[in-house]
Amino acid sequence: MSTSANQSANYGPRVLAVTGLSLTALTIAGAVLRYFLDDALWTLIWFAVAIGGLVGFATNWVAIKMLFHPRVRIFGVQGVVPSRRLELARSVGETLEEHLISGDRMHKLLVGSGAIDEAMGKLAKHLPKLLEDPESRELVTREVTGTIQETMGDVMVAAKAKLKEKARSNFSAILAGSTATASLGPLAGVMAAGAVKSGMLDNMVEKLIDNMADELRKDGGVDGAAKGIVKALPERAEQILADEGLRGKLTELFEGMASDLVNAVDVAGLVEQELLGRDESDLESLIDRVAANELTFIQVAGGGLGMIAGLSWLWPWLLLPIGGVFLLMVQVARIAEKKHAEKRRIEREGEKFADAVVQPAEDQPELPAPQDKPEQLPAPEEEAVTASTDKVD
Repeated sequence: MSTSANQSANYGPRVLAVTGLSLTALTIAGAVLRYFLDDALWTLIWFAVAIGGLVGFATNWVAIKMLFHPRVRIFGVQGVVPSRRLELARSVGETLEEHLISGDRMHKLLVGSGAIDEAMGKLAKHLPKLLEDPESRELVTREVTGTIQETMGDVMVAAKAKLKEKARSNFSAILAGSTATASLGPLAGVMAAGAVKSGMLDNMVEKLIDNMADELRKDGGVDGAAKGIVKALPERAEQILADEGLRGKLTELFEGMASDLVNAVDVAGLVEQELLGRDESDLESLIDRVAANELTFIQVAGGGLGMIAGLSWLWPWLLLPIGGVFLLMVQVARIAEKKHAEKRRIEREGEKFADAVVQPAEDQPELPAPQDKPEQLPAPEEEAVTASTDKVD
């Protein structure tokens, strides 16, 4: 809370106390003067203005106090906030989630503020130091090992398919060109065709790949590869993360994680729980600190309006100009509110238009390359002039 807000909260009770005591003293003095000087008009004006101001001030003071008091229902009466606490908390939470801290707004803030790029930079800077920790190195090594083992199955399947295709297309030529088949002659081609058609060649390729994978696992090749990758990470962290392709993938990953995180958070529920977990006195002090000036003005303004009402009690015709001024002020306030709402609407539409126009470079359609303009043919008049010039020459 800022210093000005604290000062406002401190001055509010003093202003109210001074206003209430002053109006009470003026009312008592007016009553005494009215008692002794019953025929004097000014004493009547004094008393009417003072009692009207006191009633207006006291009415607004009681109305504001009844927002929070009584906290327990007494004779069927309870403060607005204690009696409708659950509804108010739910309404505040839904309003904040919808208009202030919605998932889309927070996602745009995370992406547009450069927080993801900053996180990438910090990751590249602190990754070497992080991997110096033995526990971190062991954890990363286990993750890399698991990833290699999970990926190895897909790699082996792809390798089998590729080798089978190569073997089928090249087996006949390889067999025909070997020294072992020089004495067999045409029989070599027949043997090659039989091996391919019977599936024997495919079985041989599969056994070969499976044996290689088993040997790789037994000899610790996977663990060695994982340790080698982790060992090289600290030295090449910045170089690896500087790669545009990898950086783009990591940025997309961070953006997706941020979006999932924001959408997973129940903002309305969190705000509702926070408000319900607070005591009514805490909420009252919070509102007093935030709206101290406004609440003080409402109560003091009630005293001023009460004074005007006291004058109109003496001279009812004053209600016409007073009512006209009041209606004029209301109309001016409505016009100002409409202008402000229109301004905010235009600003929001401008923000939406800017978000729609500004797209990442990869999302923008490529413009067609400019084509060379065809050579412009001379106009018929120019051709006639040129021909006549040639004749003259």
